[in-house]
Amino acid sequence: MLKITQRRILIFVGAVVLSGFLAGFFFLLKKPAAFKKTRPKIVLFCLDGATWTLMKPLLDKNELPHFKALMENGASGSLYSDDAFSPPCWVSIATGKNSQKHNVHTFLDSSNRKARFLWDILSEARINVGVFNWLMNPCENINGVSYSCHPIIKNPCTYPSLFTSPLFFAQIMKEAMLARLPRWESVEIYKFLDPADKMLGHINRFLIERYRLEFIAVGYFGADAFQHRYWGAYAPEYFDVSQNEVEEKGALINSYYRKMDRLLGYFIKNDYTIIFISDHGFCRNDKGAGPRLIKYFNLNSNKQHINFLMNIFLEKLGFLVFIPKPEDGGQIDFSKTEAFFYNNPKKGIFGIRINRALFQEDGLRNYRRKIFLTFKEAHFETGENIFVNVRENQNPHNVDEPDVVFVMSPVFKRKDLIVTEAKGNDLHLSNVELFDFKKRVLSQIIAGSKKIALKELIDYSHDGVHEHEGVIIMSGPHIKKNHYIDGANLLDVTPTILYLLGFAVGRDMDGHVLVNALEPDFIAKNPIEFIDSYEDEKYFAKGEKKGAKNIEIDLKRMRSLGYAQ
Repeated sequence: MLKITQRRILIFVGAVVLSGFLAGFFFLLKKPAAFKKTRPKIVLFCLDGATWTLMKPLLDKNELPHFKALMENGASGSLYSDDAFSPPCWVSIATGKNSQKHNVHTFLDSSNRKARFLWDILSEARINVGVFNWLMNPCENINGVSYSCHPIIKNPCTYPSLFTSPLFFAQIMKEAMLARLPRWESVEIYKFLDPADKMLGHINRFLIERYRLEFIAVGYFGADAFQHRYWGAYAPEYFDVSQNEVEEKGALINSYYRKMDRLLGYFIKNDYTIIFISDHGFCRNDKGAGPRLIKYFNLNSNKQHINFLMNIFLEKLGFLVFIPKPEDGGQIDFSKTEAFFYNNPKKGIFGIRINRALFQEDGLRNYRRKIFLTFKEAHFETGENIFVNVRENQNPHNVDEPDVVFVMSPVFKRKDLIVTEAKGNDLHLSNVELFDFKKRVLSQIIAGSKKIALKELIDYSHDGVHEHEGVIIMSGPHIKKNHYIDGANLLDVTPTILYLLGFAVGRDMDGHVLVNALEPDFIAKNPIEFIDSYEDEKYFAKGEKKGAKNIEIDLKRMRSLGYAQ
């Protein structure tokens, strides 16, 4: 397990703050490039994992006033992500090219990139750009300021990179200590991300307010981490979570969206054309629903766990049907599913619930009996029962309770379970060994005529998983008002921004200008122009790109934050 002291956190965040102030100090010595008032100021705001599934209920309750204002005064819709995985997605957004062309597929591929970023193109035209914490951006030589300090990056980077006096460093460290940063080894991730986001917000405003930046790209990552880890507390009826966990973490996801809403208020107030997007969407992971076998402490959470995946067990028994999702997750297809796992943390009960929409009264009783007998008779190959105290709920009309309740076998609570973890860069847990009370290895479940390998039902799992449909909201001059954007792809973001700034679009880009989101008169007066390519064969040759750095990834921290299993 990774252990990092509070002092190291202070140094980490202090270094980030220092880097931001240093970049600002450097630019105070430069005369900014002339600002062309004919161009709009554009901010590309990417929230990792933002999803309409969670935003729409908040919008309906008027809890996201700035998002709502942007939608009413602009265009919005779903943004499709082909990869639905953060590293290639963030690079595709910023290049307009698919992962086969830009060659970034994982967190370890930053040095393999074969396409220019949008801000590289703008820098060559002497457009002042700011790139704030954009995933997979290695702080290269640009006409502006850039930093990257994603939690999984071992060494935060900045451009330009400078040194300063020890006294100045001490002052920045003093400011960092005022944030009361938590101990990594004993707290949940949200207790780290909240002060970190606040610190980065100060850095961003410091840089923005001192330079005439015509284009800004800014990234935030808390929604992804929160939704991976806390969706169970947000929707506890589908997960094995306690009432205490619901009370402590159930509101975290919504609170994070409200925080992002407040951040957008700054750009609205300062008359930016705003393009808000997510790199992919998110959905509840019903495959991860099930009683927890082992809680183990990692970087800063006891929420990470190994599950007995109850809904996969039901699928193998023929009771449940999944709609597959990215990251090996899934949502239940309730039009075909006869029974599913259900949890009521307020009453402290969980069990199997029948989909009443598919059954008449007589059929409901018969089906409940079938599930009861299946669970009562299910056993390991040693003969020991999988579930004990199995009983039927005699109040089937109460929709807040399951139809069949049970207790997991005591072997699942043993303290001598063995967890074997894969070595190297493979982040998947490779094996969990279970033993009965006679120390015999348990490897198989027998339920009726079916034999199921236990390893297929035990895994590390996320409460939320990636979805292809993300979010796009655009607001500013020449953008349609209160308009729905149909068929947008994240590859379209760079071509659209180039067009709004008066640049030609590369013919080798896979995306297109989102013309259905723009006013027809503006398009008529400003026909889209094209260039064969913005690439240069020598551009990515070794040593050609000055200031480029490879991003060094902390694999254990990446898993702990929910970016990999």
